[in-house]
Amino acid sequence: LGDVYKRQMFYIVERWLGGTLTNFSTIKKSIKRLKMLEKEGSNLYDNMTKKETQMLNRERVKLADQHRGIKDMKRLPVGIIVVDAQYEDTAIREAKRLDIPVIAIVDSNTNPKKVDYPIPANDDSMRTIQLIISALADSVVEARAKSSDKESKSVAIPHKENEKHKETKEIEVAVEDTTQEEE
Repeated sequence: LGDVYKRQMFYIVERWLGGTLTNFSTIKKSIKRLKMLEKEGSNLYDNMTKKETQMLNRERVKLADQHRGIKDMKRLPVGIIVVDAQYEDTAIREAKRLDIPVIAIVDSNTNPKKVDYPIPANDDSMRTIQLIISALADSVVEARAKSSDKESKSVAIPHKENEKHKETKEIEVAVEDTTQEEE
């Protein structure tokens, strides 16, 4: 997932939380709570007992793990990439419900019809996952660059058409990887 980190794309490595897409307003509230708990120099921990401080620290760690790759996500993604389509069925169903296109690595144990853009490959091989995610991340960066070039060249376009370019300017992809990372 190094390419995803470098390119500032959103990702989820831990378990997919049900409602991450369909109940995004609640997810945004818990992200807001996490950011409040993470503030340095906050007066939040003043005048608290040791037990209360430990409880808040546990909550902060739990929220940080759950929202690690989506902490800065302001709106729903334009598309999602799923590494194991069989395991992450909840993520795929949520995306389908919201008409978000799904690109997924599909192994022989998965029905390729449940995703919009299946990529037949071994979803258990770290090298395969790295290769495919890297190629997809490069494509997203290239699309962002092209759309931002078009945006800068189309200054004289009327406002309504300009909105269409703004939508294509920021292509956000949530990457779902459930394989264990080697650290």
